[in-house]
Amino acid sequence: MSFISVVATEKFVTIMADGRVVNMDSGEIIEENFIKYLQVNEKAFIAFTGTKDTGEAMAETIARRIIEGEDFAKIHQILIGTIESLKEIITDSRPVSIAFGGFNKEGEAELRSYASKSKQTLQFKPKGHEFATTLMTGANSSLDEKDLHVVFEGFMREAMHGNIDPSPSQIIQAQKLMNKYVSERDYTVNNITSRLVLKK
Repeated sequence: MSFISVVATEKFVTIMADGRVVNMDSGEIIEENFIKYLQVNEKAFIAFTGTKDTGEAMAETIARRIIEGEDFAKIHQILIGTIESLKEIITDSRPVSIAFGGFNKEGEAELRSYASKSKQTLQFKPKGHEFATTLMTGANSSLDEKDLHVVFEGFMREAMHGNIDPSPSQIIQAQKLMNKYVSERDYTVNNITSRLVLKK
């Protein structure tokens, strides 16, 4: 299930997700328009791939902590600890990946993510013309994450037209191209997308 791309710059964060939900046991397509992220408030989001029920529960827990004013770094530590403690539910065959962030209490752009299967974590606060990007695929995706990042960088260059300070619409254009690319190679991803833009 899923392909989600998140790009954070110093001024804005864009989130794009496909809408397909697939039964992990049977491979049956269950839903085509599921929104795989949660906008917590005007400045924060949570997105997830993997087991739908587990992802939704984790997103709700993170949202409560953000609303309560907890620091993103502390939430990230709690997230990793919670995922690691649920090894009987979150397994290699039923993994979950979570990305969250937006603009922290200090007003800085911040992107954080964790993937249970690879144990890969991302913590980044983009400054100036820097970008933070996370690409999250579903549990049974055969696509190589490093290859996906190379392809996405090409789409970003194409969409930005040499502009070192792109607009959200330019980034979204690259995310649409990337979603199309993945959907053509992974049946668990469709071209029905939802998107969110958070601005400083």
